[in-house]
Amino acid sequence: MLRILLMDVNVLESELTTIKTPSDSGKSTEEISVQKKPSDADLIPINKLTKSTLSDSNSQSYPLVVLVACGSYSPITHMHLRIFEQAKNYLMYESPNQKFDVVGALLSPVHDAYGKKSLIRDLHRINMCKLATEDSSWIAVSSWEISQAGWTTTAETLMKYQTVLNSAHLYTSDIRVMLLCGADVVESTKIPDLWRPDHIKLIFGTIGVVVIERIGLDLQVLIEQDPVLSLYKQNIHIVPQTIINNISATSVRNLLANNLSVKYLLPDKVIKYIEDNELYGYSKKVAEQRKQKYITEC
Repeated sequence: MLRILLMDVNVLESELTTIKTPSDSGKSTEEISVQKKPSDADLIPINKLTKSTLSDSNSQSYPLVVLVACGSYSPITHMHLRIFEQAKNYLMYESPNQKFDVVGALLSPVHDAYGKKSLIRDLHRINMCKLATEDSSWIAVSSWEISQAGWTTTAETLMKYQTVLNSAHLYTSDIRVMLLCGADVVESTKIPDLWRPDHIKLIFGTIGVVVIERIGLDLQVLIEQDPVLSLYKQNIHIVPQTIINNISATSVRNLLANNLSVKYLLPDKVIKYIEDNELYGYSKKVAEQRKQKYITEC
């Protein structure tokens, strides 16, 4: 008899190991498939890390960087994807100061225990992120955060990624993980008791932050006037908004809840996944009824 233990849906990259054990009668054996807990390396993909380009094409050596964006991704939108390209362009080719050799990027969906009301189950969020980045040659999706026992801090997550990526020894020099985020993250450091002081020092002072500019907010002034952030201003890289990208996940969820089109706001594969699984209040039945009503009225 083959008995299969149910797998925890939160562990997305796990493997099954078959163990043969004596049966109760002692005359035969029965196979039991048990879950093998994935290692950190299993959950943090390295398959999309690219060959060093700037350092190979020039005599000068540039720091190797992997961009990490932590977030809800409920759902992932074109805005989330576009900021990776903006940041890469800036760090590699447009920065007036130091340039970096961006060799990869990780999307890191937050754990369900984060507790945000708009979060749907991590299984769906990770699947949508993987669909959204399927055609990207350098953006991968990590399931490390959602596979932990509970919510992990941004600082802890970034340090884990840096350790695991460097343990793979893919390059002759170490990889530097940098946090990619929006201006709201920088603003949030001013909220009392939201961030641990040592985590602000670690993220902004040691790890480094790549922040996408927001129209209407002068990040340079905000950083200069902050007694803590101003100490680390050389480690905060502000990416100019050359193309305004204000796609709101909240607006997307509202459209879906009303069975309205979200075409061109999300990747097509993500839209299909949402519709197939009827997420965010989307209803196939209501959508079909609306379609039939429109046909009848026409």
